[in-house]
Amino acid sequence: MDKSSLIKLRHFMSKPHTLETLKIYLLYALSPIRLYYLRPNGKINYLYSDHQRFYGKYLVRCYFPKENKCLIMSTDASSSFPVVSSIIEGTYQEKCIHVSIYHPKIKTCLEGPIIIILDTNTASIVLEDGETLHSKCMRAIAWSG
Repeated sequence: MDKSSLIKLRHFMSKPHTLETLKIYLLYALSPIRLYYLRPNGKINYLYSDHQRFYGKYLVRCYFPKENKCLIMSTDASSSFPVVSSIIEGTYQEKCIHVSIYHPKIKTCLEGPIIIILDTNTASIVLEDGETLHSKCMRAIAWSG
């Protein structure tokens, strides 16, 4: 992602938005055509759609714009996930984005997920079992939760 686009994205994310507005912006800015979910059991599953339940406070959304992928995981799982844990700790060149979501029904702002935009690709992320994230995603089966 080029620097200008990243600056625009960070500026947009610095203010609360409705979930619908946020989802539309992320779709057009980062093109997450393929969504994956890292389940608590360590399996990666393919998601058919981007449900609002995947925008909660204790979730991390990792975008790979060059590959049109988004990997969603819990904040607990992110603490030991390669590259992602370093970004959240602030020891990596990429920085995470904390999102606020305005909910019009209850007229309040809620903390949303942590957004991470990775300039690398999934084939370069090697997991604990020695397999790449790319190969795990390629074998992912659908999950509706």
